[in-house]
Order: sequence, then C-alpha cells, then structure tokens
Amino acid sequence: MLKCALVPGRGGAVAVSGVTLCHNRYLVGRRSNQVTHYPGSLELVPSGSLDLSCCKEQHCDFVCQLQSELLEETGFASEAILSMEPFGVIHDLEGHVVDICIRVNLKEENLEKLPEANSEYQEFFWLDESELSEKCKKAPQDFVPTSICLINEQQMIF
Repeated sequence: MLKCALVPGRGGAVAVSGVTLCHNRYLVGRRSNQVTHYPGSLELVPSGSLDLSCCKEQHCDFVCQLQSELLEETGFASEAILSMEPFGVIHDLEGHVVDICIRVNLKEENLEKLPEANSEYQEFFWLDESELSEKCKKAPQDFVPTSICLINEQQMIF
C-alpha cells in the first residue's frame, strides 16, 4: 500500500523532487545499489534534500536547489532548461520527508542526450506518459514512493 499523499505541506525533512520533461517524455533514473534510500528503485529525476547553501536568512530557493540537483545528477546545466514551475508538495509518510515538487521542461535538443550513470543512478531513460504509467502499474514496488505519488497524480497536475 502506498504511503504518501499530495498535501499542502507538513512536518519532517524538506527536499525537492523534479518531474523532468523533454518533448513529452519523462526522465527516469534507476537508483544506484550503493545509495541509502531505495537502492535499485526507479525515480523521476532529479530529487534531493534541501541544501542550506540555497537558504538565506528565512528564505529557501527551492528552484535553485532543484537546478543544483539536476546538474549534479544528470549533467543538465541551467542553459538546458526551458522552464521550471513549482506545482505541489508531497508528504512521504514512510520516509518522513516533505518534497517541494517542481516541473522542469528541458529544451527539445536535450532529448538526444541521455545522462551517464553516476554514484546516485545506475541508468537513465526517457519514457512517454503511457510507458511510465504502464511501468508503474505493472511494478509499483520498483518505484520510489514519491515518484509513484507523482505518477498517479500526473493527470490532475499536468
């Protein structure tokens, strides 16, 4: 049973989760077997904990944090981004994390560029909406809970 919900925001650690799209295809990564949380699971990319370097006084720049995660995890720099739009908050009840969700649209020419494996992800691939939904329906246990929530809610969000 899925233990996450789209909520207006409540307690726990704070992180960012991106839904990266390029020409109507979603960027998905398989997490490395060496990571602490959800090793080997599929995840919408990028995601990561809030880094205090993106916080000044009482303001946290979640878009800055997601840009940093996108570069670190995929190699896509800010020049590859067409637009970024925060669209919701997810409270991962199992992981005790609140994720600020941001839609990232990459410029079309980036569809030909598949990020290389790294310490966080063993592989990446682009999936269209039907492929992503089908993969999630067939094997939800293969996905990180936050990504399942985003995939299940995508019709409502996008």
